[in-house]
Amino acid sequence: MQELQSFYTQLSCQDTIPTERDVEKFFSKCLIAAQSLSVNFSCSKLSKTESASALLALNHSKPKQNIFQASSKIESMIISISELSFSIIKHPNVFFSPKVLKMYVAVQALLGWPDTLPEALHLYSRKPVLLKNKKSLRYSKPNPNILTNAIPPDIAKAALEVAIKAKKLVVAIDIIEAAYTCKVYKSSKFVRQALVPTFLFTITPFAIYTLASHFSNWQTSMDAHTARNVAFLGMMAYLGLTGTVGFIAISTSNDQMNRVTWAPGVPLRQRWIREDERAAIDLVASAWGFRESWRRGEEEGEEWDLIKEWVSRRAMILDRVELMEGMN
Repeated sequence: MQELQSFYTQLSCQDTIPTERDVEKFFSKCLIAAQSLSVNFSCSKLSKTESASALLALNHSKPKQNIFQASSKIESMIISISELSFSIIKHPNVFFSPKVLKMYVAVQALLGWPDTLPEALHLYSRKPVLLKNKKSLRYSKPNPNILTNAIPPDIAKAALEVAIKAKKLVVAIDIIEAAYTCKVYKSSKFVRQALVPTFLFTITPFAIYTLASHFSNWQTSMDAHTARNVAFLGMMAYLGLTGTVGFIAISTSNDQMNRVTWAPGVPLRQRWIREDERAAIDLVASAWGFRESWRRGEEEGEEWDLIKEWVSRRAMILDRVELMEGMN
């Protein structure tokens, strides 16, 4: 812990930009320390459980006090490592790269401390970048809507799993709001998954027209101009029909949906572009609700009421009756 603290002091006191290698080295040390603490904390909780009956039988306070002191000491170290790692990514001279974000989420996952993850995800696309200048330090305000500032899907899912495992509903909601609902994430998904199909769809009429022109010369039943038009219209109608049916099938499929489905009236394009958001909300609802499918709908409490209200505000439905077991 002292070595980690000294390394943090060394990085935070620099007047220039710390190298990415040094920052990654710091988080590597955090990962090692967090892994060691998570193992010790698990062993501490196990020993506390195993010793409960013995402590009650002996009725001595000293062993019990030692166990709680060890547990509280480990917990304080967990909080210290979490605060150190968060202070590094907030430091104005540190460049917040995707690899650093991934390592930061991994550290918090090992520590089981997801409280700072929503702010870290928000900071990732909005943190001012330090510009190298010999005379003075200047900072450039980034554009949060640039595609490079989108949260990678695997990192967003990993952060959400940390909050779900820690059973912190508000943190999980904030992570979804910070990662999945922003405009840049939707634009990034379009570029990753729909840019190539859109380009192919755009050039398809020209390719079909070229094919139709060649096919028209291979027949003698009609003139080349008429044959070209017939072939072009036929192929365009076939591809247009099959493409439309395929898009509707993809955007309206609900086999992957567990408890959260789309409300009627949500456009198909919105269903596709927001599917990651719906899947994340579905994970939260499944984690806080009953696991048994036949008990769905019996949940109650403040947290469950918050989930239902939040789902309805996102144009979704929680536990649609006609899709529940035995109701179809």
